[in-house]
Amino acid sequence: MRRCARAVASVLGCAITGFACSPSSSLPGGTNGPDAAGVDAAPDARSMPPLPDPPGDRTLDYVLRIVRVGAEEPAPGSRVAVGLDVDGHVTAREDDPVGCGHVDFVAPDRYGATPGVDNRLGPLLQQVENIGATLDADAEIASNIETGTLLMLVRILHVADGEALRDDGRVTVRVYLGVMADGGAPALEPVAHDGETLLSLRPGQRFDVAPHSVEGNDLERARYEWSGEIRDGRLRTAPSTLHLEIPIRDAGTLVLDVRDARIEADVADETLTLGVLGGYLVVDEIVDNVRNRLRIPAVEGITEETLRRSLVEPEADIDLTDRFGCEGLTMGFAVEGVSATIEGVADAP
Repeated sequence: MRRCARAVASVLGCAITGFACSPSSSLPGGTNGPDAAGVDAAPDARSMPPLPDPPGDRTLDYVLRIVRVGAEEPAPGSRVAVGLDVDGHVTAREDDPVGCGHVDFVAPDRYGATPGVDNRLGPLLQQVENIGATLDADAEIASNIETGTLLMLVRILHVADGEALRDDGRVTVRVYLGVMADGGAPALEPVAHDGETLLSLRPGQRFDVAPHSVEGNDLERARYEWSGEIRDGRLRTAPSTLHLEIPIRDAGTLVLDVRDARIEADVADETLTLGVLGGYLVVDEIVDNVRNRLRIPAVEGITEETLRRSLVEPEADIDLTDRFGCEGLTMGFAVEGVSATIEGVADAP
């Protein structure tokens, strides 16, 4: 049973090619929300005083050239991972009911070494790699970016003039799926990231928005939008529901809905750095999608109950209702972006 669970787990690392979000914070309070008793979480936008909204109406456009699974293990047993404090609580002990027996991670030093990082998707994929699986999730995602099949455009609107990249109490963040404006392949350059040299997107390129990213062929009617702020130069968004479509080669598409999805990143005119995309998934929806939407031989003949108990529930770390056990599994991705020009909406295929 354990071997089957590991085989199924490998599908979760394939490249992301689409997502959508709508304003919707769904993590309840009580024993597992921002007011949970226990170790206090590190301050974030939810617990900080409001910022002023200075005058100005600049728009900043980027394309994400780094999207990596937010897990790092420089040594066996490391408690370091990229992610967000999804539940507003630092779980420091396995007997803490908040966290469902999973001690939280600590962010890497370059992210401030903050405690309370929730990311159980990272350990699940790390386990798949540790047992010798051929799948390299980060390589899959990078390949899709290099070939132009995964072009995620980020637009930050209503950015004030002057020092607003340090503090701005009201911005809007839109994410579009993009295509190259000239119809060709993206230009690439070597990129240093996390001690590696990668080949990824060159800054300053021109893109069109995929038609399904907007309504009515109108860039102002984006399907994927967050409200947010810039505080001390770091963008933080409010929670949303994030829709992920993950193609599995020769096996269909895995569709996941991420709750309380948030984006954070250091913002400059030309770059988004130290970015994080995090939230949580509902266990039953993960199991249903893996079991019923995919054509994977390892899944055939395995019941949903077996998949739930052997694959997903052991990594679940959020008790959504305080009644039925742990029904949520946190996730996180490290993201970075460079300047881009968004020209318009591409013609429908």
